[in-house]
Amino acid sequence: MTTFVGIIDRPETLIIDGYSSARTLNGVMHDIARLMKDICPREVQTFMTKGKQDAIDLLGCSHASSEGGFFVEIEDVPCASQINEDTDEMEYKDGYNYYFCTRVVK
Repeated sequence: MTTFVGIIDRPETLIIDGYSSARTLNGVMHDIARLMKDICPREVQTFMTKGKQDAIDLLGCSHASSEGGFFVEIEDVPCASQINEDTDEMEYKDGYNYYFCTRVVK
C-alpha cells in the first residue's frame, strides 16, 4: 500500500514519489508497479521484480548515473510524512517503511 504519492509530469519524464508499507524491497517495487498501471502502463513490468536480487539490481539505476533518464531510489524510513499545505503543519502516518522516488521517460 502507498501513501502521500506525488507526481511531477514534465514534457519528457514523470517523477513519482511516495511511501510504501511493504516490508521488502521487492514489495516496494510491486507497489510502484501498481501505481504505474494508471500513470505509465508500459513501465509496469519494469517494477515487477521477481525477488530481492532483481530489486537490488534495479536500484543500480540511481539518480547520479541516470543522466536525466530512468532511475529509482528507495530508503528506509520510520514513518510517512508530508507538509499539509493548508495548515502548514507536518502530517505523519505510521506503518510505512520505505520512501521511494522514481523517474521514467515517457
